[in-house]
Amino acid sequence: MTKSGLNRTIDFSFFLFLVSLYLLCIFGTAWIGDDAYITLRTVDNFLHGYGLRWNTTERVQAFTHPLWLFLLILSNGISGEEYFSTITLSIIVSLAALVVFLYNAKNLRARVVGLLVLSFSAAYMDYSTSGLENPLTHLILILFFARYIQKDKSDRRFLILSGLAGLAALNRLDTILFYIPALLIEFWKSRNLKAIADGLIGFTPLLAWHIFAFFYYGSTPPNTAYAKLNTGLGLWQLLPHGICYLFNSLVYDTVTPLIILAGVFAGWRLSGCFRAIATGIFMYLCYTVSIGGDFMSGRFLAAPLLLSVFVLSQFKWEKTARYYLYLIMIIASTFFSGPAHNLSWIYQQNATPETRQLMGIVDERRYYLKQGSLLSRLKNNLSELKVADYAEQATHLQQPIVYKAIGYFGFLAGPSVHVIDPLALADPFLSRLPVRQDVPFRVGHYLRLVPDEYITAVESGGDNFKDARLKKFYEGIKLKTQAELFSSARLKYLLRKLVRGQETPPEQEYFMYPIHLKLKLAECKKGRLISAAGVEILLPENASFSEFSAEFGANDTYRVDFFNATGGIATEIIHPVALDAAGTLRREVKVEQRGSLPLDHILIIPLEGDGHYEIAGCEIKS
Repeated sequence: MTKSGLNRTIDFSFFLFLVSLYLLCIFGTAWIGDDAYITLRTVDNFLHGYGLRWNTTERVQAFTHPLWLFLLILSNGISGEEYFSTITLSIIVSLAALVVFLYNAKNLRARVVGLLVLSFSAAYMDYSTSGLENPLTHLILILFFARYIQKDKSDRRFLILSGLAGLAALNRLDTILFYIPALLIEFWKSRNLKAIADGLIGFTPLLAWHIFAFFYYGSTPPNTAYAKLNTGLGLWQLLPHGICYLFNSLVYDTVTPLIILAGVFAGWRLSGCFRAIATGIFMYLCYTVSIGGDFMSGRFLAAPLLLSVFVLSQFKWEKTARYYLYLIMIIASTFFSGPAHNLSWIYQQNATPETRQLMGIVDERRYYLKQGSLLSRLKNNLSELKVADYAEQATHLQQPIVYKAIGYFGFLAGPSVHVIDPLALADPFLSRLPVRQDVPFRVGHYLRLVPDEYITAVESGGDNFKDARLKKFYEGIKLKTQAELFSSARLKYLLRKLVRGQETPPEQEYFMYPIHLKLKLAECKKGRLISAAGVEILLPENASFSEFSAEFGANDTYRVDFFNATGGIATEIIHPVALDAAGTLRREVKVEQRGSLPLDHILIIPLEGDGHYEIAGCEIKS
């Protein structure tokens, strides 16, 4: 065998080894997270005849990915179950994206480099499944740019590219940033009526969905966009979180940001079409940073990574020494990535300290390893979802429940339970309210004040709001989300909003900085109902104590913050005993007094529960 033949045999053997490693990783890391079950509840409701709704009593688009939703409806409808069909769909779409990538890579060595990077990227492998739309995002990305770099002059070229970009936007709207530079260049080459017509035809499915969404839901943006972007937070509040999101990936998944950086610089050095790809990646990263990133480590970096690997795969990698140097660098960076690197699927742990990383960013797959992982399901022979929360109790509730982690919970609670989401992902009223500023926010988890009158309105169907402007605001939301689709009042309201714009809630300052009920410690001895705004307990002057105890509503969750003159020094979360529990239960909180300044007040804020929050018997002990 010649030397060149031996090299080809070695390269091909290494290629087969990496394909096997990729398949092992994608099956080993396969999982479905809590957020995916938000969409799956809508899928389940639709398949049972309730329509595209999250709570069956109102129309709300609690998903960001209409195209992925349709595929989930198809797969779940055929199989009759949600978990294995969603996993299977995700793996099939991810493998399709890999096949398209391998087919369009320049040569065998470029395929080897790509496989190595993708297999060792925690971001890419984690979100090749998860139940979210990432696999379909990856497939459409690679299909579009594989066609884009071809030199064909077909009359249908711009139509095909526009159609793929339109489908990408229909799958997730913000990914259109990847495609804008390429589409502008392609359009500029033609600059004629046919190009305009082709572009309109290509984006017809997206336009059709927006028309449907406005008619059915009353707004074109998904409710999740209102919940996460309509926060009242400024750029300078979100920017540090966005920068931290990139830094978090650099620390815990080093190979991903390094390859993205390499892909962007390589694209700018190559021809015009690759500069457009690099510019799209850069625009998407800027957008990600500007919105504060995400709480799921690596999720928004998976698509930029794949596109960067695609750019790098267009090199011929002819110089063997340089080729193997790159391989060594990639492998070294991977194994210096800490506990979050992709081979962490070996560690069958759940909610370890490593899952919470920087500024609230989480290794989401490991956090939900026990209930979400395919390996855990198969190992424990679980035929249906079992979650260590209160979902089974929720199915017996007769009144609405305020609950934050709505994915697993909402799906298992069933269609008869109305879940009020204080993070507003699935709540059309709360998502229009600004974020509370009296509690720290975590990116992707923006807490809203849930007015007492709103809970009463959901319970009784009435709208006894004390504030006339807030009542009018709620009535508008209710009209477009709960009234008959073709009622004249609703259609007139939608037409008016189409001209004047969407609703703006009154008294934004009140929702951002709610007024806490202020009580002296002695006044909290007797039982007292408190609102969602919370209660501020004023402590005696120079109070010194090591333990605080009180009776909290047994079916509610409370946040307890301790303050001295310099600010908050400690936080404790009081969890419910059971969602159907009655009365109150005494809880004790150990307090470490830091520094020489005494504590001067305690802030108690209800987070979840039945909306009827109670506190009694507050005491401090030395």
